[in-house]
Amino acid sequence: DRFKRETDATNRVPKNSMKTMCACGSERPYANCCERHHQRGEAPTDPVDLIRARYSAFAYRMPGYLMRTTDQQGPEYVRDAIKWEKELLQFCDQYKFKRLSGDVLGIEFEECTYSGPDVAYVQFRAYMLGPGQTPVEILERSKLTRYQGKWLYFTGTLVEWDGAAAVTTSLSGWMCPCCERAGAALAKTEGAGLRGRKSALSF
Repeated sequence: DRFKRETDATNRVPKNSMKTMCACGSERPYANCCERHHQRGEAPTDPVDLIRARYSAFAYRMPGYLMRTTDQQGPEYVRDAIKWEKELLQFCDQYKFKRLSGDVLGIEFEECTYSGPDVAYVQFRAYMLGPGQTPVEILERSKLTRYQGKWLYFTGTLVEWDGAAAVTTSLSGWMCPCCERAGAALAKTEGAGLRGRKSALSF
């Protein structure tokens, strides 16, 4: 079962989940937010909740959760689980999801629309710090699909991007290898405002 709890590389999961604000930026304690998806096996029944849980999974270094909530029929799914996990961990270790002050960066949602009962599109801005504490802001439009009543990440389009070019070398489910390929092309462009590219974020 791709949704059941598993042992994950969770060395950044809050030790006191009732007193630590969730990394997704909901302004709720982790215990009352994404922990139920990460630790208690509750699958998100809302598209926005899935995006929140995937963002915080990157922040807390949980590759298993990201892999498990990616649609196996989508372009972001990687059959080589060992390689995929390694790439996700590399990204998690390269980027930070909170300020030096300890405040979370989080995500902001712009819209959530449906094209049917089992397909949703979520547009959101995600924030993080890249190498050298460089601020990174990404506007992504994600496609999610529902499988047996539970939402999965299918793919995403990078609408806008602002920050270190290096970010494109590791986010599509948040940046993973897909972004690495897109990133090579992005690095050749000038400035931010990259539109219509396949996302490397796979939130």
